[in-house]
Amino acid sequence: MTCDNEKNAITYMADILSDRRFDGLSSAVEVLVNELMLIEREQYLGAAA
Repeated sequence: MTCDNEKNAITYMADILSDRRFDGLSSAVEVLVNELMLIEREQYLGAAA
């Protein structure tokens, strides 16, 4: 995962939380979990997305 992808995910999560406050928390956590799964997959496969 590149730094740009990480920044995009963090920015996206921040946007969700700032727009929807606690109502957007589940969506922000979903983005976080998806990014974590991508990192884990890349490490396991030894490949980049």
